[in-house]
Amino acid sequence: MPHHTPLIGTIVAGLVVAFIMGAIAHRLRMSPLVGYLVAGIMVGPFTPGFVADSGLANELAEIGVILLMFGVGLHFSFKDLMSVKHIAVPGALVQIAVATGLGMGLSTLMGWPLMGGIVFGLALSVASTVVLLRALQGADLVETRRGRIAVGWLIVEDLVMVLALVLLPALAAVISDADSGAGAGALIAQTAKAGRLAGLVYLTDGTGSHEAAQRLAAARRREATRAVQRLAGGRARRPVHLDWKDAAPARPGDPLFERTARYLAALCRRWRVDALAVTAGHEPHCDHEAAAALAYAVHGRAMRRLVVAEYLVWADRPDQKMRRAIHTAPMAAGQRRLALAAHRSQLTAAHGPGFRLSPEQRRMGARDILYVRRRP
Repeated sequence: MPHHTPLIGTIVAGLVVAFIMGAIAHRLRMSPLVGYLVAGIMVGPFTPGFVADSGLANELAEIGVILLMFGVGLHFSFKDLMSVKHIAVPGALVQIAVATGLGMGLSTLMGWPLMGGIVFGLALSVASTVVLLRALQGADLVETRRGRIAVGWLIVEDLVMVLALVLLPALAAVISDADSGAGAGALIAQTAKAGRLAGLVYLTDGTGSHEAAQRLAAARRREATRAVQRLAGGRARRPVHLDWKDAAPARPGDPLFERTARYLAALCRRWRVDALAVTAGHEPHCDHEAAAALAYAVHGRAMRRLVVAEYLVWADRPDQKMRRAIHTAPMAAGQRRLALAAHRSQLTAAHGPGFRLSPEQRRMGARDILYVRRRP
């Protein structure tokens, strides 16, 4: 009888790899924490091989942090914090302000939006409480004055970060343009997290816009899989590639178009799909237009209730009288950029000229906007 044991698999793989990498780090006269961090990367979605369940891994990590902080709380009191308040409080606040400002300045030079710069600066401004506490405990420095100053400093940083996490969503709503969403990265991340992502389908292989066509198709497949892993955290099927020729799509009535529509309709029935997200039908690129036509053809052949939602890439927003807008939940900071970076063949000259996204086109909002046809 088959058994589905993601919890056991995640715990066993995490402990075994952490033990091995920790032992290697100790042998190299480095802190075992270095080995543990490498182990986390190895079982994560950004490296080949085994991929732990990211949802369970996050929950186990939270439990570990709670237990560690509980242990620290047994040895560190509010009285200890007050004894070093003249150093820890102003020092932590100044460090956060300076580091955040430097991070925002660097992000501005790199062309990032203001909100992304604020988050980047805040991330740079704080140290990892867990890592530093573990290092202090390993060196028996927690009970010393230097250790109390360091722990007090960390506690002040944590309190400031709690306040920042509460205020950031409201600040993002003020700074960010809510209608700037483009693409479907946030949709993929949200549906994967909820266990509702049936799969992804890529229409073309991209060879029509590049010179090195033989190498490109294989590279595109690897890039697509890597991008989906970065968005879905290992909770998605491998993408389906239809391998239509780039910039020469089949049209409704063509044998290839009709055969593909029947195939995708069968997949929708098999996977119990209840919604399709596709590039908008009024997009200027012929491949995007063909993808929308194909989605509506699948809608007519699926023999089940199926909603078709369109998202924008380059096109203008549709008439609100004809389309109803649906906003996804916001993505984690930097997640869309990380997934986009997987598509090297579209962003670099590795496979010929192709096309490139300008810095303006890479400045995508944290949310996606989907447009659904209004019923007459």
